Amino acid sequence: MPALFPNAAAAESFKVGQQVKWFINEGAVSPYIGRVSEVCPGINKVWVEWPIGGNTQMDPTDLIIVTAESDGISQIDKETGYGSFDKEKSKKNFGDLQPRSLVRLANKIASEISGEMESDFRRSVQAEDIAQKFASDVIEKVSSDILDCKKSGMSDVQAYCEVYPKYENICSDHLMRFAIGKIYGQQ
Repeated sequence: MPALFPNAAAAESFKVGQQVKWFINEGAVSPYIGRVSEVCPGINKVWVEWPIGGNTQMDPTDLIIVTAESDGISQIDKETGYGSFDKEKSKKNFGDLQPRSLVRLANKIASEISGEMESDFRRSVQAEDIAQKFASDVIEKVSSDILDCKKSGMSDVQAYCEVYPKYENICSDHLMRFAIGKIYGQQ
């Protein structure tokens, strides 16, 4: 009789962690669900950890792998029902409501609520503020040095030669020429 069940087979068909029931005889299947703890295909035996009785070596032909169909439980991730326009529209707008997609949706909502996106926004705003402060500080220092050169009576070329070595690694040549042109009144 065990051969009539689709999941009763050799030890190779069992995996560690699977849930199984014990096939006692034609009219009786154990109400307890055990967990496969070890598979021994060489001797065609399966070790099953039962809630009552501990770890027992069993013949694979006496075991039934518990699945949703064999245990009479409907599968949650199975798409059921008749197709309709509303169902197709819902699937297009919201996707399949499968367990995996529900988990992804829940994680997305949780991250939005917890503020991960908000923290990324704060981080980008903070980076912009730091860059703006750095740029304004550099421009202020370059312009003050150029003003000092003008006050000391240097020409614009002499001011450029004086300021360039100090700021060549910090700001562009274009910025220094532009600042000198503005301060010396050429632009």
